[in-house]
Amino acid sequence: MSIVGSLCYSRPVLLSGLRILLRWRRAWISAGVSLLLAVGLLLVPQFDVLGFEAAFAVAVLMPVFAGALGAGFRRSGLPEDRPWASLAALLVAAEALVAVPLLLVAANMVRAPICDPWEGLLFFLLLPAFSAALAAVAGWFLALAVRRPAVALLLWLVVFLASLVLVAWRFYATPAVSFFGPFFGQYPGVLYDTLVPITGRLLTYRATNLLEAGILLAVAAFAWDPATHRISARRLLRSRLAALVLLPALASAAALYALGPALGHRTDTESIGKKLGRLARGETCDVWAPREWPLADHLLLLEDCEFRVSQIRRFAGMPPHGERLTVLAFRSETEKVALMGAGRTSVAKPWRREVYIQGGNFPHSVLKHELAHVLLGELCPGPFHVPARWGGLLPLPGLVEGGAVAADWPVDELSPHGWAAAMDRLGLLPSPQTLVGVGFLGENAGLAYTATGSFVRWLVENAGADAFRAVFVAGDFEGSYGRPLDALWAEWRQWLHQRPLTPEQVASAEARFAGPGFFRLRCPHAVAAAAERRDRELFAGDRTAALAAQDDACRLSGNDPWQRVARLALLVAVGYAADAEAAADTLAADHSLGGRLLDVVAALRADAVWLQDRPAEARAEYQRLLPRATSSLERRLLLSKIHATAQPRTVQSYLRDYLAGRPLPGRTLSLPAGSDVQALDQAARLAPDDPVAHYLRARGLLNLGEWSAAAEALDRALALGFESEAFRLEALSQRLTLRYRFGDLPGAETDARALEHCGTPEYEAKGSDWLERIAWKRARSGLKTEN
Repeated sequence: MSIVGSLCYSRPVLLSGLRILLRWRRAWISAGVSLLLAVGLLLVPQFDVLGFEAAFAVAVLMPVFAGALGAGFRRSGLPEDRPWASLAALLVAAEALVAVPLLLVAANMVRAPICDPWEGLLFFLLLPAFSAALAAVAGWFLALAVRRPAVALLLWLVVFLASLVLVAWRFYATPAVSFFGPFFGQYPGVLYDTLVPITGRLLTYRATNLLEAGILLAVAAFAWDPATHRISARRLLRSRLAALVLLPALASAAALYALGPALGHRTDTESIGKKLGRLARGETCDVWAPREWPLADHLLLLEDCEFRVSQIRRFAGMPPHGERLTVLAFRSETEKVALMGAGRTSVAKPWRREVYIQGGNFPHSVLKHELAHVLLGELCPGPFHVPARWGGLLPLPGLVEGGAVAADWPVDELSPHGWAAAMDRLGLLPSPQTLVGVGFLGENAGLAYTATGSFVRWLVENAGADAFRAVFVAGDFEGSYGRPLDALWAEWRQWLHQRPLTPEQVASAEARFAGPGFFRLRCPHAVAAAAERRDRELFAGDRTAALAAQDDACRLSGNDPWQRVARLALLVAVGYAADAEAAADTLAADHSLGGRLLDVVAALRADAVWLQDRPAEARAEYQRLLPRATSSLERRLLLSKIHATAQPRTVQSYLRDYLAGRPLPGRTLSLPAGSDVQALDQAARLAPDDPVAHYLRARGLLNLGEWSAAAEALDRALALGFESEAFRLEALSQRLTLRYRFGDLPGAETDARALEHCGTPEYEAKGSDWLERIAWKRARSGLKTEN
């Protein structure tokens, strides 16, 4: 029979092939696995809705069985003399394996949240449906190439495992945390990055897979020998038409592979470095940064890395010098997710001694935490250089992150010890097994990180660095401390009970940590997509579209309280003051929101009242909320508004433009900063003797990177003198940073010593950290750069 004749089979032939498959035991086993998977998906949050998680789970498993069906078609009873008709039946069977979980998950929408079913359906088409079809073609092709079905099945399993090994190797050998594979599609990256859109990268990768499948089909068409019922290399090589078709196709596939880094299908440090553009080398750190950054900012980031390395090594009792490490600083979240897969989340790969961050703020807010992963990884001998069991193959995420938090030790209004004590009093502490199990991933991230960090720091403070280094390798607490983990955890909790806390601090901890973990969120991807659309529209100035997007976020989240408050904040931000006041009154009547969230609502209502030219009423509300503020940022914001509402109308209007509606819960983009600074310039000009106006102007200039002008404004504000210590401490902290940036170490030291003895834990910690940095700076040599 000719190729054309084979391709033009009728529906009865296809139905006949499907009936044959229904009598094949392997097909029934595959169908049973598909059904079990579908039922399992319905039992796991996030996997029981039509979305990425369910599609990815099906894509991981079902293509294995689809390929096994294709590889075994000679054993199935399908006609060997009609391979194209057999392939059609196999493709239908492969898609049926995907359709079973798809239909059950879709039917589950009657009880589970309906997130974004159209995007979920598209994920099913692009991930498991496409992968299953490709696997069936690959298995079928192998069955045509060899006579024995067992050999064809073995070859298919080798091909499938080889594709996974290649993905694992790319995870291990490159910066990537997002991966593409022909038989699962795409794994998008970090768990905490909830925005998982369908991107052009996935579409171009699937186009590449389609070309690869076409090459297999073309080879089969040109090489099929109807006499032997096998693919014949001789027939392929003797066909001129094959050369005309296959050579351009193979060249196109090779070109697409070569363009992989540009298309975002794979990455490496060298290609990322070229896109960033400039390398600075220090004694320990190599720092890649965007070529357009000011050189001074690049060198400060390098210096920050060198200093943090010295701090972490001293904390862990490690030798002062070790192997070099690399920091890659991206321009934005968008660039970082495109080049290596992680967007909002910063990442470290200890085995590669690389850290991936975005932005160049100084001191960098997350650099020390990520560097801790790399440096503490020197203690762990396994392949990934993280605390792990099973020869280093089963990571212990609680110890991984707890060790990094303990080394970083971020202090704001409370230290991690203080936050952990508040968690304990609220009954929010996770179990000790969080440290040594995968349950860590199901917890609220902030809660789990902070609690385990406090526990690890307590171990170091009480038993020294030697025992910490021993336990960090594999979590053997009894071998390192002579007591099991449960006993140590109980001792730590007893110690936490002795720490004094105010009711406001406990309430702040409840608002900060009581949120659900990722797997308990409702429609996190759809909510994140709606929030991203809201921010994009807000930035573009389309208030109506931004509000519509936020309404979608509220609906998809099941009217999550924070999304409802975010909508209120958005109303204030876009100037719909009367609507905002009415929405705030509605939210204030809902006491299920909790005390801290109701305080946010009250502050936003006061903003709405102020925008309607009722400053006295707004001021009274800000004053009522001031004693309940538990963070320095919240306190300064309320004090700024209290001060501004008492100013003359002209000055007040300019300050109101800057202050009303800040901060906005859930926002990810800022409005253009230029207009902010213009308003603050006017306020400072009209009130030349007002320290708060000059302080706020300095903050606006800092956001624009206008360092010299900001320093002058801070000097002016400090010289005029603040009534509130909250402003003075923050102005000192900001001036200290600028003095250090300008090389004025004596001036920076003076400000740091003032902070170190101010009596406020947050600023005392900053002062001590800066004094340590200044002493380190004075003791070291210069840095070099390479273009």
